Amino acid sequence: HKVHESRFLRPSPRALACVPCGSTQVERRAIRESTAAAGAR
Repeated sequence: HKVHESRFLRPSPRALACVPCGSTQVERRAIRESTAAAGAR
């Protein structure tokens, strides 16, 4: 059952943040850093 084996090898997201499509790279980096500072991996 290779379908089940590959699922365990794929990294799963630890946090999910919704970012507006019109945001700049600076804003996206700020969101990424704030989620990491909150304890997300």
